[in-house]
Amino acid sequence: MGEGRGEGCETLTRRAALCTLVGGGCALVLACGSGDDAPSEPLAACVPGPRDGRSGWVELKLSDYPALQQVGGSAAVEKPEAFLNAVVFHSSEGCYGAVWSVCTHGACTVEYKPDAHRLECPCHGSRFSEEGQLLRGPAQRGLFAYDVAREGDSLFLRRRTG
Repeated sequence: MGEGRGEGCETLTRRAALCTLVGGGCALVLACGSGDDAPSEPLAACVPGPRDGRSGWVELKLSDYPALQQVGGSAAVEKPEAFLNAVVFHSSEGCYGAVWSVCTHGACTVEYKPDAHRLECPCHGSRFSEEGQLLRGPAQRGLFAYDVAREGDSLFLRRRTG
């Protein structure tokens, strides 16, 4: 038995701790999206964000983007050092989303349309859902979506995998 451990103590592995955190996060997301007044679109950021030091997350201070403090607000965010070029939007109370800002058709910057809950390309009219899915061409594919989490007065964005 290792020094400093009492009889019957169990060691918590990194994998077990991560599984517990992910399971709790999933439960929180399910709880956030349930209820009669839940929006029909998936909620992009209703869970607490990452703590400092988690790799892959890019911090955006809400004070730097005043438009994001109001529901329906959006901001173009470019952080070349993090390969981030996104339209970030405040879709409903406490919930945020973000997608790659460049239309896959003509390389124009898409705009968030809060009343329609979608993004549109002003150059040729392509439309995309808040999750980046193609709704109407001429674009042939959707926009890359980011995971978004809020912690305190900051949003954290991360490239989605899988």
